[in-house]
Amino acid sequence: MSQPPVQVSCYCGRYKTSVTVNCSSPAIAKAPCHCNSCRHWSGGLYVYRLPIIGTPSSTDLLKTYRLSTVSTKWFCPECGSHIFGQTAAGWAVNPGLLDVKELQPAVEIVGHEFVEDTGDGGFTTWLSKWGGKEIPLWKGEENKSELLPPSWPGQTSQNDGPEEEKLWAGCHCGGVSFYITRPDDASRQPRKAPFPESMTPKNFDNQKGETWWLRAGGKKYMAALCTCTSCVKATGMDIQAWAFVPECNIFMADGGPLHFEAGTLKKLYSPTAEGSFRCFCETCGATVFWCADWRDGVVDISVGLLKAKGVRAEDWLDWERRVSYVQYATNKPLLKQMETHFITTPWPDS
Repeated sequence: MSQPPVQVSCYCGRYKTSVTVNCSSPAIAKAPCHCNSCRHWSGGLYVYRLPIIGTPSSTDLLKTYRLSTVSTKWFCPECGSHIFGQTAAGWAVNPGLLDVKELQPAVEIVGHEFVEDTGDGGFTTWLSKWGGKEIPLWKGEENKSELLPPSWPGQTSQNDGPEEEKLWAGCHCGGVSFYITRPDDASRQPRKAPFPESMTPKNFDNQKGETWWLRAGGKKYMAALCTCTSCVKATGMDIQAWAFVPECNIFMADGGPLHFEAGTLKKLYSPTAEGSFRCFCETCGATVFWCADWRDGVVDISVGLLKAKGVRAEDWLDWERRVSYVQYATNKPLLKQMETHFITTPWPDS
């Protein structure tokens, strides 16, 4: 049975079309890519797309970025939504752009490719099995490279060697480059930044100025996964990873303070949440920051852009156990497979 056409739209709503996913069965097998390039052009921890039939319409409204001689990505120049990929095999759509409550066809993860690039396994550590079966870890391209052992990389330590005082980050094209510093006295100053949904279901107010973004005795920053509609739309993926860092600990490559429109950064205010904005690279489309005028100096950074010893950057970050806004997730089977590592059910009465 062929799939019916499905609506596609970007974060800002400028681009809309319909596509037909090229799959004749209820589920489609995918092997997410964890390579450095995919993480740095997207800002996410992995990338996969769904093949579509034919050529999508109105692509003249989109901007292209040539990743290689065989791969081109298409994104909205106004909001940065990653929409399509084009290779010799044809066109494919990013799953987060489908206007559905649940992905159809369902996605079945049958492998992880270019895992060696992660250094620490990255997202594969949290998604090691599907339906009770071990998911193969490919060193490079799926089915064309060496298989890594399920326990890879084993007990490697990100803390080997001297502690680095700067953690660099940047997009694929190099137009956005910045670094963060370790938590310090300025990081520990009370701020009224609202609590994230992963910590509380309703009352986000932080009138006491609790420093919730600091973990591990104030030595690490909090990081979390989000499946809210706006994150999914903006990034094009079914889940996004954020690190929460005070603005005073983020510096541009020249050592100057954070500037949300430096280099190739483009800043876009939310069409629905007053005062909140996202920043992306207007050249390669990478999702970079989320923040708000009322956030009191705490910034969300796309973890996929961090150039740490391991993708999860666990010598800098402490990961929150609850995934945010799971009630809006479109890839619920993915969350189900992650439940041994995270709380993937909605808050009661949410």
